[in-house]
Amino acid sequence: MQEPTSLYEDKIILLDLNYTLVANSVGKYPFTKKIIEAERYRQWLVEALKDNTVIIITVRNKQWEKLTLEMIQKYTNWQPADVYFPNAFEHGGAPPTKEKGLNEYILPKHGTDVNKYLALESNPKTTLMYSKLGIKAITQSQFKDML
Repeated sequence: MQEPTSLYEDKIILLDLNYTLVANSVGKYPFTKKIIEAERYRQWLVEALKDNTVIIITVRNKQWEKLTLEMIQKYTNWQPADVYFPNAFEHGGAPPTKEKGLNEYILPKHGTDVNKYLALESNPKTTLMYSKLGIKAITQSQFKDML
């Protein structure tokens, strides 16, 4: 078997949506208009990850999943292998919401070996949660520096 040429080549990428894939996450409602007209995605990140299994894991509510994926397709010509959009924002914010998605959906479906995952994450508290679970987590800018 050939050795991977990078630290991420053989990883399943847990990709944060806001502030990671979405380059301009700040903005106001109405949310539908924001997703359709304002959100812009980091094309360099899409290109860097196109050969990986990528799972978008977000705290953006499930009601925005279809529209978000349509806009990602429209603007990047790419789709992730899988997504986790929660039905509700868990009490305590992003870390518990994403931890629930990880434990109840992603790990049972994609495997429980935490060494095969790399999280690209913007929230320091969520990064700490991943770290406590044994999953390496870095920001998109740290990832860009690795390229």
